[in-house]
Amino acid sequence: MAKFNKEQLDEILRKHQMWLDGDKEGERANLYNADLTTADLSGANLSNADLSFSKLNGANLYSANLCSANLCSANLNSAKLNGANLRRADLSGANLRTADLTNADLSGANLSVADLSNATLYCSNLNGAYLNGAYLNGAYLSLADLYSAKLNYAILRNADLSGANLRNADLSGAKLTDADLTGASLSSANRIQVRRQWTRDGQRRGRIHRLGSNGVCDRCVLSRCVWKQIFRVRRAFQ
Repeated sequence: MAKFNKEQLDEILRKHQMWLDGDKEGERANLYNADLTTADLSGANLSNADLSFSKLNGANLYSANLCSANLCSANLNSAKLNGANLRRADLSGANLRTADLTNADLSGANLSVADLSNATLYCSNLNGAYLNGAYLNGAYLSLADLYSAKLNYAILRNADLSGANLRNADLSGAKLTDADLTGASLSSANRIQVRRQWTRDGQRRGRIHRLGSNGVCDRCVLSRCVWKQIFRVRRAFQ
């Protein structure tokens, strides 16, 4: 795993900018499998760079430009990505546990099977993002824009989705146990699956229930199925 000091990183960034500008002497940043732990890359332009399998845990990428960058399987544990441009970036399989992605632009990004457990995505733009099979346990997604996002089989247990825009999102197979959907917009969202429900008499049952975009459970009579998650989702539709 390659390591770089500040001078070497500055030179890589300088040549990368030349490459982006079409200069023949420029060179695309190749940071594949690089050790960039706690590196200060705030405001850096790494659009279209190769950072796959790199070690960026604890790195400062505040307001960095990572548009269309390859961050496949990168370790971004606890990285600071607030305000970063990650449009169309490949973050599939990346480790983003406890990362700060406040106000980050992740529109069209590939986050399939990425681990975003306990990450902060407050007010982030995930419009059209691919989050198939992603781990979002305990993630803070309040006021996030997830319009048309693909969340098939995503794990969203204990996630905070209050006020989030989930219109047209595909939540088929997603697990939303104890997720907070207060005030979320779910108009035209695909089916939601939630485990853990309670009957009217307070008895917990283990059967999976499914909600369509109209907020009605298609596996039972809703009048006999009043439980925490269905009630929250129904309120979101009203």
